[in-house]
Amino acid sequence: MNHGVQTLKIYGTVLVGSAVFALGFHWFLSPNQINVGGLSGIGLLLTTILGFGGVGFYTALLNVPVFFLGYRHLGRSFFLRSLWGMLTSSIFLEVFSNLPAPQTEPLLGALMGGAVGGIGLGLVFWVGASTGGVDIIARLLKGKFPELSLGKLIFCVDILVVALTGLVYRDLNKALYSAASMYCSSQMVDRLLYGGDRTAVAMIVSQKHTAIAKKIERELRRGVTIFSATGSYTGEHRPVLMTAMRRNQIAQLKAMVRETDGEAFVILQEAHQIFGTGFRDRNHENS
Repeated sequence: MNHGVQTLKIYGTVLVGSAVFALGFHWFLSPNQINVGGLSGIGLLLTTILGFGGVGFYTALLNVPVFFLGYRHLGRSFFLRSLWGMLTSSIFLEVFSNLPAPQTEPLLGALMGGAVGGIGLGLVFWVGASTGGVDIIARLLKGKFPELSLGKLIFCVDILVVALTGLVYRDLNKALYSAASMYCSSQMVDRLLYGGDRTAVAMIVSQKHTAIAKKIERELRRGVTIFSATGSYTGEHRPVLMTAMRRNQIAQLKAMVRETDGEAFVILQEAHQIFGTGFRDRNHENS
């Protein structure tokens, strides 16, 4: 596929995903004062505390220092796609704030808002991007706490947002509804992208294996094993990359490989268990 067309497809998918996420937020979550978590969730709390401004505005404002700190530590492609995701999601959160919302019970709103928002985020993650915020914060903290997975780091921030939701609205029910919505959203993202698999192993055959290996080590922070194989038909010797990763890194890996070598041959397979640095040992789960 032409590089320009591929880029347009990626940024278009992020645009659609951001719009779906914002619709789920304003149709089901915001009317019931249910939090979505992350920086968008903090933005919702700020609108309530301060009494002015919109969620999109505060989300973009909070993301400024996050992107400034993360610029040097993130791959250029991921950074630019995530910047686009942050801008579009913030704009849609502002634009859709005036749309009429359907009347729903709080529990139904939490579940529907989490599901719709999860679909939107899943589309964004599918093309190796994010909406900024907590995802980038988690990637920065990962360097300081390598024993913790990105999922656990994001979960810690979201739990804090849930607690703040109960305090700001002085309603434990709203905090519990928010937790239910976040769980539903995370499950929808996982099912949409990875079908529930926990870990995966990738094998990559490419003439640009050196560049791909360096990107995996730098951007995904995963080790790569390079071994030699021989093509049965051609008899040619060719290098094969093998790497193991978490499920939330699969989409970024695919986007990374496509960008580096559009003709690369990639095999992704589910791994039942992976032991070792960065995953788990036989007695404790470390990531």
